[in-house]
Amino acid sequence: GQCMRVVKNGGPFAIFTDWRQLSTTIDAVQVAGLVYRGIVPWNKTESARPAKGRFRAQCEYVAWGSFGPMEEQSEEYMPGFFTYRVNPAEKDHVTGKPLALMKDILEIVRPGGTVLDPFMGSGTTGEAAMAKGMDFIGIEQDPSYVEIARKKIYKANGSVIIRKGEMNQTPLFGSVA
Repeated sequence: GQCMRVVKNGGPFAIFTDWRQLSTTIDAVQVAGLVYRGIVPWNKTESARPAKGRFRAQCEYVAWGSFGPMEEQSEEYMPGFFTYRVNPAEKDHVTGKPLALMKDILEIVRPGGTVLDPFMGSGTTGEAAMAKGMDFIGIEQDPSYVEIARKKIYKANGSVIIRKGEMNQTPLFGSVA
């Protein structure tokens, strides 16, 4: 609900989820009044943890859609799935994503747009946004992850603003346009 207050009409959204919360995530998106447009699987390859006698849960899913009717964001045709190996040595957060994956996901955003990540973690989305010339606003409540994200985004952009938010004193983290 808070995101819907600030995102432009027609703006795209993407939410990572795994198989356990996929149906609940899709339901929540639709109940919130967002336009659900589908899922894009992320194949983590053999880097996902195996389970003897079971199928490997090697995919996460990106539920995506828009805040109202969506205009074309790009002239490009985007893929229907992504394949990126998870390198544990490059993860700064338990749910960290590969930088290249996040750059590809951000293709759905209009060039020069602003990316909002209300669950920023270690800032990979912000790092990807900066690399693509986009503005970024990230929200994270764990100060240790805010510091990791600050370093990543500063390295990618050369400037950072950090301030305490108004809701529960959550740090709000963004870049200078």
